Amino acid sequence: MAELKIINLPDIGDFEEIEVIEILIAAGDAIDPEDSIIVLESDKSTMEIPSPFGGIVKSISVRVGDRISEGSEVAKIEVSESVEGEKPTPSEVEDTKSEANTEQATAPSVAIAETTEIPETSEIPEPTEIPEAGITEST
Repeated sequence: MAELKIINLPDIGDFEEIEVIEILIAAGDAIDPEDSIIVLESDKSTMEIPSPFGGIVKSISVRVGDRISEGSEVAKIEVSESVEGEKPTPSEVEDTKSEANTEQATAPSVAIAETTEIPETSEIPEPTEIPEAGITEST
């Protein structure tokens, strides 16, 4: 069962408000826990803010140029139970394994690249010396 969760700006230190300079997600994106979602910039640093959980981005609550502070809503994410970290049921694990095996069995075969023959050492010319320059040259 999916649940809608709100991502709020975590404590980022001694800043009252900090500017959003980049949004790294869009509505409809699938994200994993710890994926960066926005970039903030202060007079001292630039920092990426990670998502605390994974799921599907339903909406984004900030825009580039907004000044936000701790606790400000950043985005809403639809989180499924298995994405939240709960263990899947044994039947879900078997279904996933079955799907993976089917995909592997139906995957197209890959052609092996042709190899180039390496000439035998007797075909490589012997180096010759140019006495006046002391340089060895292959012919």
